[in-house]
Amino acid sequence: MSYVEISHDSKKSKVDIKEEIFVGRDDSNHIVIPDPVVSRHHAIIKLQTSGAVTITDLASNNGTFVNSKKIVTTVLVNGDVVKIGPATLTLICDTTSPKIIKTNQLSPTEETTLLDVEQAIWITKKAGSPVNTLEQLQQQIKELLDPDIICIVPRHPELKELIYSRGNLKQIRISQSIIDKTIRSRKAILFNYSKGDKTQSILSERITSIISIPLISRDIIVAIVYIDCRSTEKNFKPSDLKLTVDSANIASTVLTSQLFTDTNFERVKSPYIIGKSEKIMKCIDLAHTSAKGDFIVLITGETGTGKELIARLVHSAGRGVDSPFVAINCAAIPGTIFESELFGHEEGAFTGAMNTRVGKFELAGNGTIFLDEIAEIPLELQAKLLRAIEQKEFYRIGGTQPIKFNAKIVCATNRDLQDEVSNKRFRDDLYYRVSGFKINLPSLRERKEDIPLLTYHFIEQLSTQMNKKITGTDRELLEKFMQYSWPGNIRELRNLIERAVALSSGGELSVSHIPVEVRSFESTTSLINTLNLAEVEKRIIMRALEMANYKKSEALKLLGISWPT
Repeated sequence: MSYVEISHDSKKSKVDIKEEIFVGRDDSNHIVIPDPVVSRHHAIIKLQTSGAVTITDLASNNGTFVNSKKIVTTVLVNGDVVKIGPATLTLICDTTSPKIIKTNQLSPTEETTLLDVEQAIWITKKAGSPVNTLEQLQQQIKELLDPDIICIVPRHPELKELIYSRGNLKQIRISQSIIDKTIRSRKAILFNYSKGDKTQSILSERITSIISIPLISRDIIVAIVYIDCRSTEKNFKPSDLKLTVDSANIASTVLTSQLFTDTNFERVKSPYIIGKSEKIMKCIDLAHTSAKGDFIVLITGETGTGKELIARLVHSAGRGVDSPFVAINCAAIPGTIFESELFGHEEGAFTGAMNTRVGKFELAGNGTIFLDEIAEIPLELQAKLLRAIEQKEFYRIGGTQPIKFNAKIVCATNRDLQDEVSNKRFRDDLYYRVSGFKINLPSLRERKEDIPLLTYHFIEQLSTQMNKKITGTDRELLEKFMQYSWPGNIRELRNLIERAVALSSGGELSVSHIPVEVRSFESTTSLINTLNLAEVEKRIIMRALEMANYKKSEALKLLGISWPT
């Protein structure tokens, strides 16, 4: 039997690998590492039915390292050293030789060899994309079982349906009841027909045997692998199920790295930004470009679009994650202490200044200082900020010696700064100084193709936090999300999903878990396509009245019209 040898705090122990071993800081784990750098649920070591041992990082804060290399998921071999925080875990196997699994095919005269697990993973990774991974899995199942039908039913937006049929049938009907049972149980199913079965699809399609397996990545069912035999005397055996589950587990391991930590979520280019739309990719490229120079970056966009995330990307791509990132919410600092917050003060500089205070600019050092909502800085302090930017130095309040700083400055606002300049609320010289390199973030309604990716990301993140088994969303909910206007942008989407996950008892999220205003929302386009102008106007007016609690004066303000209109 394989086991893990653990070294921590000069103590050694071992844990046998039977099925799954959870590793983390929380007492509920099989291996507990009580150290703040270790996440509560850090990683999982799993013994596959084939005998292979895999390790998967559970989105930990500080990463999991195998032989000094940071991993997301990988196969462990004898002697591999896993580093999690201050602890060292060494895999000890009974044998160092790869495990080869042999089985009899449905044809009694032929014998098939399942690929060595490490070879299979290497081949699958060569496919490159999640869809290619599923194609490899489908081909492997075809060679192993020689079935009549293989259907891979996607439940993740990055995957697509794949169908193989003997004889290339144009119309194929599969057993939806078996698919539903697989989703509910989250387990592989082997079904062999008996005369008493009255399921319509099984009878009409003459299905004799079915294997159905969920592909689970990060506790989310991303696809169902459905296989059946028809109009023959063949029945799948438990050994066939075992082989198929082994292949599916390998595919699930690879899909985890492809769907949740690879280029589909743009985490290679950006550890912060989820999306692949043309508009957000342009912003990511601009962020990387701006990180190379010392010039000031101005990020604009509606509230909730992720301006701080882009600022953090500029920081990590330029000054590096090991240098300070100091964020200042300019809207949250009272004007009376603003200068002290930015530049600090000396002891006795004013009443109440009992000690010397180091300001944010000084704390930033050689890192990045992020001035969020820069338009909220009081007009009288904007001149001091401009001087500090121009001179690359500042004075603490009450200080006599200039303090140099070398931090990169990133600013953000949801206002139109040119309008603020026109209305004398923002200095024009400061505007010209900070607006040299602009990144304008699109609203969520301008990048709707990213909604499915963001939805699955938040479901994964929040269901883990709340310890719930959420498998995804139903089709109707995703359609509602695509139709909705999202005035609060990504922040609103996350809050809405957080509410839905909290209300759900598990399984799929549905429209019943979201607020009625989102559920009943109709876009202007859909209204125009189905109603005449008078009906459109009537619905908009009624909607404004509902939002204003039927106060006509408030409804008129929302509509932007006057009483005579």
